[in-house]
Amino acid sequence: MRRKPIVTNWKEGFDDKPTIHVPRIQFCHSFNNKYLNKTNRILEIGCGTGTNIYLIDGDNTVGVDIQFNALALAKKFCKRADFVVASAFDLPFKDESFDSICVWGLLEELTVGTEISAIREANRILRSGANLMLSAYNKSMMSKIFDPAVLIYGLRQYDFKNIIDLLNMNEFSVIEHIIKGGWNTLLANNTLLVYKHILHKKEGRIKRYLDQKSKKEFNSEGSGKLYSFVVAKKLRNVK
Repeated sequence: MRRKPIVTNWKEGFDDKPTIHVPRIQFCHSFNNKYLNKTNRILEIGCGTGTNIYLIDGDNTVGVDIQFNALALAKKFCKRADFVVASAFDLPFKDESFDSICVWGLLEELTVGTEISAIREANRILRSGANLMLSAYNKSMMSKIFDPAVLIYGLRQYDFKNIIDLLNMNEFSVIEHIIKGGWNTLLANNTLLVYKHILHKKEGRIKRYLDQKSKKEFNSEGSGKLYSFVVAKKLRNVK
């Protein structure tokens, strides 16, 4: 039986602007920026409230999501980008019409088994030789045991080998990959859930302290456990 997708827990009043100061978001941008700087037309699939697009906001940047309210908020801050309400499985763009495609934190929210359809659709609208940038929640014992997003909400995790297989079978070749985030990042994530859903506040001393510790984990030279960041080149169109 296929599991239903997780509905992004977007809260009016709390999620009222792009969350650009989250260490994971900042690292994702820096990791991918060297590839994005070399391209013209960029698409983010599952852009939500526009956090990532805010950092790369440009005339040739497009964000897609299924939630109209999230895109309306994104447009308030991302003045130069365009936004389209659409499904990751049926994108309203011509074949090979983008120079870069970003799929950041989306796979975890798709119905089990539909990831292939999303990656195939990304392949269709990405030009040959261009890059797909992807991030996903990494499969680790620490998050299985201690992360309420996994324990309570059923957020799915991906082993890197599964990501490689998914990309390879859809005519992509991985050219760069890294896993980041450790215990401090996990604590920062859990604290955010407490602030958001229990305390109903955005900031606090504990949250700021753990965000700083998390930032150090992402900026360290070593690898981590929580998040996979992948860049893959499109080899050819999927048959």
